[in-house]
Amino acid sequence: VDFYREASLLARFNRNFARARAVSFPTPLYPLVAPDVLVESFEAGRHITSYIASSREHPYSHRLAELGSGTMLQMMLVDNLIHSDLHPGNILVRLEPPTGLLGLAYRGVGALLEATGGGGDCSSGSGSGSSDCSSGSSGSSGSGSSSSSSGSSGGQSEPPQVACAPAACGSSSRGDAVDSVSAAGSVSVPPFAAMKRRREDKQQQRQQDEEAPEQQRAGGQPPPPRRRRHGPPTAAELQERLSALRASWLQPRIVLLDAGMATELSGQDQANMVGLFKAFSQLEGGVAADWILRFSGTEQRCERPEEFRL
Repeated sequence: VDFYREASLLARFNRNFARARAVSFPTPLYPLVAPDVLVESFEAGRHITSYIASSREHPYSHRLAELGSGTMLQMMLVDNLIHSDLHPGNILVRLEPPTGLLGLAYRGVGALLEATGGGGDCSSGSGSGSSDCSSGSSGSSGSGSSSSSSGSSGGQSEPPQVACAPAACGSSSRGDAVDSVSAAGSVSVPPFAAMKRRREDKQQQRQQDEEAPEQQRAGGQPPPPRRRRHGPPTAAELQERLSALRASWLQPRIVLLDAGMATELSGQDQANMVGLFKAFSQLEGGVAADWILRFSGTEQRCERPEEFRL
């Protein structure tokens, strides 16, 4: 293993994705780079498995799918430099506050929650993590030697079960609170499961309200009055709503580790790749089969190409 080569690949990946807002790579720390040693920047985050393998609903799943597919397409069709070891252990997810006007609103709501005792950001002003509000973060320490890999990452197969309750950091009102990431610049996530339950309760109540008149007419009785909540929400309910709204503004970033293996396509392979993707987009199965056969070249021979095109 030549860590000089991995450092060079990391530099190329960082240049290729310099304009990407939500995709990043560790940075090699020169002069701490040698053929048998590589020191990289620490990258906080949590393994992507914590999101895609969880049975609980996450609000970032769709965005993570977009980031992953867009990243691979850029590597293959634009940069011609493909990370060849992208298993889930080499992909971290880091939740970051928004920027621009939404970022101002995010900070404003956080200041309001902190002023009213709602907790706000448990990690704000606390550096790289507080034991009161986090169950641990994972990342890439980026250290390597002749007997170890250049990128190391921690993580858990399941998301942590600790989150910041509105009243105090570190206390969890329910066991199904979603993960809380504590690192420099990261924020904690309030319980999305509670939001899901409220939405399901509203749907169930709406369904009951629609079914009640039919049942009452069949029995000759007037429908019961719909339950209405009088008065403004309590302080705790308002803080919970603001925390949930604020958490919905978080933006996921993916960090790709261990770039020691990378692939570059030849000019012919690039043309075959573009033709294959074009055939897929046009739903032309026969044309796609032709491009696949071209990919095979002379190393693999198809005895019945006409049947393969079918």
